[in-house]
Amino acid sequence: MKPNLSPYAWPPGQRNHVPVDIARGGAISGDSAAPLSFIPPQQNNPNTAPVAVFDSTGYGNGLIQPIVFAAPGDFLALPRPPSGVRTLLVIENTIAGFVITFNYDAPAAVGTGIQIAAGGNVFFDKVVPQNDIHIFSPVAGVVQIMWMIDNSAA
Repeated sequence: MKPNLSPYAWPPGQRNHVPVDIARGGAISGDSAAPLSFIPPQQNNPNTAPVAVFDSTGYGNGLIQPIVFAAPGDFLALPRPPSGVRTLLVIENTIAGFVITFNYDAPAAVGTGIQIAAGGNVFFDKVVPQNDIHIFSPVAGVVQIMWMIDNSAA
């Protein structure tokens, strides 16, 4: 019988191996399980190359801009970056009670683009569009847009 490594084993009387038992390299007395081998953590293994814990391209200069709509319509809210790479993009619909729409490289309109509900947002942090961002609002109001540009490669 294989040992159950869960601390919540069922039935209640079942004996579980805990990290101390595994580190000892053997089975608990009375168990018929074969001895367990202890594998050292990767950071202690000299044959393993170190792994980066952060993505060095994930930094940049943050910018927040309110997009003010004086009347319903489309607005080029964010043009394609002229240099550098956009590493973050957030569009927040702060217009109470109305759905806005955004689109890439083309005007947004009702039924054209991606909708953001009232009070909602769209958040890109892993794969970030570099396109022109158009936003359509059906009423006058303010939409917040936030982005970051990494100019280190420029």
